[in-house]
Amino acid sequence: MISVGLALLLLFVAVIAAFVVAHFRALSSDEVGTVAQRRRRGEIRRYYLWDFSPVSVDSHFKARMPAAGGLFDLSVALRRLPSFAAGLLKSKKHEWILIAFETNGSADAMWLNKGRDRASVEPKLSHEGIADLALERKATSVLVFHNHPNATLEPSPQDAVSAGVLADRLIRSDINLVEFVCGT
Repeated sequence: MISVGLALLLLFVAVIAAFVVAHFRALSSDEVGTVAQRRRRGEIRRYYLWDFSPVSVDSHFKARMPAAGGLFDLSVALRRLPSFAAGLLKSKKHEWILIAFETNGSADAMWLNKGRDRASVEPKLSHEGIADLALERKATSVLVFHNHPNATLEPSPQDAVSAGVLADRLIRSDINLVEFVCGT
């Protein structure tokens, strides 16, 4: 004769086994895609955590930033990069663009150039040139910062178009694009 405790244990095991058979199955490709997207978004959010506390920048370099553009070596942690870029672009009377190339959580190079007027700025590198530099530097991400001297922090329609074109080019090489508009 089976004891009551053993009978309850066998019943519990049978219920669990039925649950496992009914609910644990191979995921469909759509379910796998959904899980992967959730995980990727979580990893991306953790990768791009920003520290917005102020950063002091070299005032001598800031005063001499070349309007025509130039590529400069850099060593700034990714999380500090927005504050660093804001420090360089703050109080500039024309629009400027700063394009940083990031690998392994650190920006190791940046491109800077001044816009032609107070209303617009475009990189003096083509989208192909930006992508080529990113590939050459084995960049994980390209981060684009530009200021709006008119104090609006909303991206303009041209900002959206330019970001879309650059993103389309970079995604073909599995490089992320992050864009910022900095106030002055």
